[in-house]
Amino acid sequence: MTEQRRIVREAVITADAGSIAEFIWSQVPDAELIGLECGPSSARLFHALRGEGLPVVVIDARHARDASLRINKTNRNDAVGLA
Repeated sequence: MTEQRRIVREAVITADAGSIAEFIWSQVPDAELIGLECGPSSARLFHALRGEGLPVVVIDARHARDASLRINKTNRNDAVGLA
């Protein structure tokens, strides 16, 4: 997302580090920060994506102010709220 809260890129891809890294490097190679929602696979993905040189952080959705205010709760809306 931009500072104006506009989505830069959006896609549905498999949740493995290789696919995520490939997408980011090919579509948004200048990404300043990549947020992962805290969950069962977040630690594995965090370390793998960091190993690829990507600027990754893990976010606990319960502590993110916008995400908890979303009325229409979907994975996509949660991702936008966390971004």
